[in-house]
Amino acid sequence: MAQIEADPEARHTVLDARARMMGLDPATSREEMARQAYGEAAGRAIRSFCDPDSAARLWRVYTGLTQANDRYHRMVLGVSMHPKVAKIETEPERFGTRADDQVDLRSEDERHRDAVNAWTRWHGYLMHLSALEQTAIWDVVKGRIEPMTPEGITPRGIRFVEALQKVSEVVDQQGGIA
Repeated sequence: MAQIEADPEARHTVLDARARMMGLDPATSREEMARQAYGEAAGRAIRSFCDPDSAARLWRVYTGLTQANDRYHRMVLGVSMHPKVAKIETEPERFGTRADDQVDLRSEDERHRDAVNAWTRWHGYLMHLSALEQTAIWDVVKGRIEPMTPEGITPRGIRFVEALQKVSEVVDQQGGIA
């Protein structure tokens, strides 16, 4: 981040590379490429396959699913979905959080119950899909496949987005993302 702040062109280089991966004109799409979704292959696959409105809806579904999955694994199973990194010594007064941490002032039991409820709700949504559609989603969530290549969206990436569209329909039918 320090280098990006010191050299604003570094940020433009990254955004231009994302735009080129999406097959868009780098000069006209920097603002769009700065969105969180385009930092992940799943978000780029969603956007390359869908119109902007559908892509925004599917990205909300994808993040809802992955957040519920992460919370369940962290709260109930005690396992982080993200790799551990080397410890960096800092001054004791400083306080920081990871990008995936969220401040939560509820009791441990309330957080545990919410993690189980959210995961159960998402599991119910996914049960409306075939086993192949569920696998298409989990392969991307777990990082087993890359839905995008420099040439564009892959056939497995297309299956992922199509399965996500079906989950989105189920979520909409059952009252939306909570």
